[in-house]
Amino acid sequence: MKLLLDEHFSRRVAEELRGRGHDVIAVTEDHELRGLPDAKLFAHARSAGYAIVTQDYGDFVALVRAAAIDDVEHFGVIFVPKRLWSSLRDLDGLTDALERFLGDHSSADALSSSVVWAGQ
Repeated sequence: MKLLLDEHFSRRVAEELRGRGHDVIAVTEDHELRGLPDAKLFAHARSAGYAIVTQDYGDFVALVRAAAIDDVEHFGVIFVPKRLWSSLRDLDGLTDALERFLGDHSSADALSSSVVWAGQ
């Protein structure tokens, strides 16, 4: 599984996960992705085969719902609860949680058109 970390996540999380052998990119690392509207980011993730990791529940749940209505497949959305990483200063904890998740969901389509909550 490949992950695309939404723009509110530090590039250090992506760098650390890549160092552990995972295919992860942060929006903050790619100037073409920075500032994209969520709908365009969701479309990019679909076309590139990435599941999105985000705390932006409101926008992405609407995008997932629209994809389901239109019968458009995607590679999943992983919501990170703000109560677990409210300040996102616990990068080690977040990185470890995402690594455990990746270990449990290793196939490219493990979250095919699904939504999950990290750390639950």
